[in-house]
Amino acid sequence: MIKHFFILAVVLQIFLSASNLQARSDIDQIPPDEAKKIYQVIEYLEARGVKPLLSIQFDDWIWKAAALDGNKKTVFYMSPHSLVIFKQKHEYELDPTPPVEGKSIADILQIVEEIGYRDIRQITFENLVWKVKTYSKRTNEKKFIIEPVSGAILYKNAHTKRNKPYDVYGLVNR
Repeated sequence: MIKHFFILAVVLQIFLSASNLQARSDIDQIPPDEAKKIYQVIEYLEARGVKPLLSIQFDDWIWKAAALDGNKKTVFYMSPHSLVIFKQKHEYELDPTPPVEGKSIADILQIVEEIGYRDIRQITFENLVWKVKTYSKRTNEKKFIIEPVSGAILYKNAHTKRNKPYDVYGLVNR
């Protein structure tokens, strides 16, 4: 009986420490109050001629933005407070890019803000659609899938990777 209780206690402790690690990993995704907002990151980069932007996200306590330059993608790593670019990484872009006649990353940000979501932490062009990740005051994650040309919201609260209703072009691997 004592042996079973001990095993149960160990399993419970492992479970609690794993969920605690998950909670801690989510904390580094929340920009501090004094950090620059996502629209300020967009303005900063576009003012310096960095276009077209493919993605922006707050991750590991820094802002990361990717832009396309010819056939090469450049990832910028920036300070959350001053937006100083402290690292750039170049890689060849093999993924599809947003259509020229489509909405820009700033347009997508405006669309999501107009429907009432302000705490936007990530915008990415992936699988031929714009994906936007926001958080509510209770840190509930909300995801939007937005069509790149019209700016229409194809799907809201895309939670599972198994269900991909936003794959309007039929190109996402299943």
